[in-house]
Amino acid sequence: MANPNRGDDAFSWIVADQLISGGETLFSVIKSSGDITDLLDIFSSHRKVIVLDAMETDDLVPIKKWDAKEDSLPASLSGTSSHVLGVGQAIELSRALDKIPDELIVIGVKGVNFQMGEELSSGMRSMIPEVIAYVRQEFATS
Repeated sequence: MANPNRGDDAFSWIVADQLISGGETLFSVIKSSGDITDLLDIFSSHRKVIVLDAMETDDLVPIKKWDAKEDSLPASLSGTSSHVLGVGQAIELSRALDKIPDELIVIGVKGVNFQMGEELSSGMRSMIPEVIAYVRQEFATS
């Protein structure tokens, strides 16, 4: 999920573009703006989904991972979002509609700048290789 015009919110799409340009074959890479109907379709049509989203959080850890199939995201991440609904709200709606995939992992990456027209911060850019490696590892073991 991303808004490519809002600084660190572009993180997910930049990672997606690198996975696509790297010729990823283990899994499909889908770029979403966070539209709820798109997310519900993705959740209901795939067995395993990893949602990658830049998040505003007070957490000191730059990258957090949640098993969203088993647990709800923290309430602090279900509030404001540059998307119509936040990731947590979209997941809970999917759960209520019984459209949640067998495996649903959320990777939240702590962003610092979500201003319109800004570029990805250097801190976020430095986390791209780690996140790509994690996504590949997750699908290589399934």
